[in-house]
Amino acid sequence: MSDILKKDLKLLLFGGKGGTGKTTAAASTALYAAKQGKKVLVFSTDPVLSLSDSFKCKIGNKVTNITKNVDALEMDTDTILEEFRENYNATIQQIISEGTYLDEEDTLRFSELPFPGMDEFMALVKIIDFLDKDEYDLYILDTAPSGHTIRLLALPDLIIKWTDVLIKMHAKKGVIMKSFFGKAVKDRADRFLTKLQNDIKRVRATLMDKEKTQFVVITIAEAMGVYETTRFIKILESYKIPIGHIIFNKIIPNNKCDFCNSVRKEQQRYIKKIKKEFSYDIIEAPLFPYEIRGLENLYFFSKALYGEDYQVEFKKFSLFSFSKNTLHKPSKMHSVFEKDLKLLLFGGKGGTGKTSMATSTALQAAKQGKKVLVFSTDPAHSLSDSFDKDIGDKITYITKNVYAQEIDAVKLFKNLKKEYKEEVKNFFKRLLTPKRGISLPLDEEIMADLFDLSPPGVDELMALKKILDFIDSKEYDLFILDTAPTGHTLRLLALPDEAIEWMQFIIDIKTKYPTTGEVGDSLGTTLKTIKRGRKILTNPAQTEFIPVTAPNALSIYQTERLINNLGKLKIPVEYMVVNKIIPTNKCDFCKSRRKQQENYIREINKKFSKYKITEMPQFEYEINGLKKLTEFSETLFR
Repeated sequence: MSDILKKDLKLLLFGGKGGTGKTTAAASTALYAAKQGKKVLVFSTDPVLSLSDSFKCKIGNKVTNITKNVDALEMDTDTILEEFRENYNATIQQIISEGTYLDEEDTLRFSELPFPGMDEFMALVKIIDFLDKDEYDLYILDTAPSGHTIRLLALPDLIIKWTDVLIKMHAKKGVIMKSFFGKAVKDRADRFLTKLQNDIKRVRATLMDKEKTQFVVITIAEAMGVYETTRFIKILESYKIPIGHIIFNKIIPNNKCDFCNSVRKEQQRYIKKIKKEFSYDIIEAPLFPYEIRGLENLYFFSKALYGEDYQVEFKKFSLFSFSKNTLHKPSKMHSVFEKDLKLLLFGGKGGTGKTSMATSTALQAAKQGKKVLVFSTDPAHSLSDSFDKDIGDKITYITKNVYAQEIDAVKLFKNLKKEYKEEVKNFFKRLLTPKRGISLPLDEEIMADLFDLSPPGVDELMALKKILDFIDSKEYDLFILDTAPTGHTLRLLALPDEAIEWMQFIIDIKTKYPTTGEVGDSLGTTLKTIKRGRKILTNPAQTEFIPVTAPNALSIYQTERLINNLGKLKIPVEYMVVNKIIPTNKCDFCKSRRKQQENYIREINKKFSKYKITEMPQFEYEINGLKKLTEFSETLFR
């Protein structure tokens, strides 16, 4: 990868599946580039803000010096959006009041609705602003897990739709001014819309500029990592984002340990698959027997990443007393089925094994006679990879009493949007009869395009609605939801507040201005389901959220954050799984890793003592396909 730093690149983006080491690669690259004499600013747009943990220092929403020639910034998108509102809300209110029939009260309410993706888009604009100032030689962006990153890269298209609606609203004023004065005079609204359009062009141009920008894809050599990476690369290519390298992280070293060599053999098989499919340069980064955190370890990792000689010293990092194998403890998970639960949700940091937990639990529930439907709302669907079977957006038979579906939330949202726009079209068709001689083409467009101003993630809410519809049908005894990585999951579960506010606005407009006929009826039906869903999600007799974590600092931090937020949302949590614990053996490499984990296992048991904790080993083979999932399930429910 050393050739990356020789190029005159200005922006490096690191991204990929959750839990693959994106932040580690981004942070260590920043240190390595600084050693080469470059002045570097490293950003994060991940809602889980991992840079502070990686550098082992508090960063937050301000440029913070890390070491010589390295500054860092964890972008607070809420603050960025608030600044945007302060600067432009009055202008947006002006455009809405001039372009719709809403009164002053509704105009104010409309302008205060969540702008779709505007927070993250303005974060991208800020990054481009930094590039334009040219204060640094290199800018490094640590992105969120791949599903979230895909949304981020699609934001310019989303903001174009939002801007088009405002342009149509503003065009009404232009038509009126031309009628009375013969010409339209440019005002602050025109200047705002022009700036927004220019910002969209700047973001797009920078992301697609192969002379300035390069995306580095991080993955792990496992089936789920490889399949998700394949999908991710193809999407990056469709957006014409220049890809430089693919890093296979956490490669087991070649040694005499049977456990290590078994895992390594599997890893090499998946690396060959990617090499066969793509021609990008591939880097194999080793798995270290200790966590890569702090300046010293990050720079040490960068030497391996950039092809310099390095040597792992096990004794230096053998810090903790080595206890007996904790995996002989009985599982606490077997009592999950003592309740007559309807909905089980698995969530946590990317790479902790959420999908394996969800799918193996489905198999265990089926053994107990329950008819189970397991869902995924993760934009980077992993159920197919876990079951080793093509699933997609249809209910698919897996084995006796087990069915699966990877919900296409975007498709569901498009269907709702289509219904709404059909309602608008029919209303204006009746209103604009030849006898009345009325022509309101802009009003019809604006009313129809109102749906494009929905908050981000309403599509995910449609997935939640689908699950609730299934629960109502009583066709299955148990529903298991495999959620996206932590930040994405919290947004999904907290989303009803934003979505309900937005949907309620359109429904209230319908009530206040009865000429809108049946417009908004489809939203009303959806809203009723969502409100009912809250009762199910917060009912401990029906729902259980099971956090899945791993014995490392970042996973523990994210789990604590997840549980705190679930508490605020009143979603029941009684169980927890600590996954991927290294088994005991005579291998120095395994011993060193296990000793590090032992410290975190003690911390987990102390910090989360009120929960029923089950400890799960790391298997020497990948958990996918019915046979391996069944073996995993037997250990999980031992």
